[in-house]
Formats: sequence, C-alpha cells, structure tokens
Amino acid sequence: QFLAGGHEYNASGRVTAIALGPCSKNDRCKLYIGAAGGGVWAAENVKTTGTPNWKFTSASLPTNAIGSLLIDPRDPSGDTVYAGTGEPNASGDSEAGMGIFKTTDGGATWALVPGSDLFRDRAVSSMTFDKDGNLLIGLVSAIRGVSSVTGGSVGCPTPVGCAVRG
Repeated sequence: QFLAGGHEYNASGRVTAIALGPCSKNDRCKLYIGAAGGGVWAAENVKTTGTPNWKFTSASLPTNAIGSLLIDPRDPSGDTVYAGTGEPNASGDSEAGMGIFKTTDGGATWALVPGSDLFRDRAVSSMTFDKDGNLLIGLVSAIRGVSSVTGGSVGCPTPVGCAVRG
C-alpha cells in the first residue's frame, strides 16, 4: 500500500501472470494475478462484484518477481496455487526467480516446491499439468536490468551455473 496525495492505495506493478479459479454454483470465483515486482494478489467473487477487493497474498514469499501462476484443477476451492518466480521479460527492473512456490490456503502461506530451487536465477514463464498430474514448466533466462547505465544485462550470475532453458 502506498500514499498518494494523502490517500492510501494499492499497487502491484506490471502484471505478468493471471489465473482464474473454478467458479461455483453460487458464483464464487477467485482470480489471482502475479506482478513482475509486486507479488501475488487475489480477489474473490470476481464474477459477481463490479469492483474486486484485491488482497496481497504473497507476503511470506522471499521474492515478489512472479513469472507465472497455476491453479491446481484438482482442488475445487481454487486455493491450491503454484507461483513460478522470476520475470520472463527483459526490462530495466526485471528480476530472476528463486524457484516454484505452492500455497494450499489461497496465499496465506507458501512453501518452496521440493527440487524447484534448481530453477534459481531463471524465470518460470509458464506451468501446466500433464495427464498424469506431473507439473511441467517453461524456463527462460530471467535477464536482470537491461540498461545502458548499469553496464548491461546480467543473466545467470551464480558461479555454478543455471538450469538449462526450455
């Protein structure tokens, strides 16, 4: 939340991901957005309200750089969400990711998906499940800071190297 002209307002940043949860018979629909540097936000009842009440849900994540979101279709509540971190776009304020995180309570708490720290310093640009329930991801470079005044872009700064893109 920020103050502008003495008035409080919420801001998320460039939207890089969007995921609509299942809609129930009583019109309960949950919508999640992920922002390049603004974390994950959620709104409920987006089908029936004219103005969604957005809530910042990723305060417990170690990064706000979100590249993709995926709602687990096996959870009818829409509360099981995967957040692929790292912005897949090359811009002056892009940031690399720290892996894939999962929440089962609509964003109140998040945990690193085991083994996904392999994707550190990359960007998870897309996610889906295959027919057997395996999580499939798209992995891109996650270039940091494309700018002529910062010495150019930096990709994969770790000394041990980064996961192969694809």
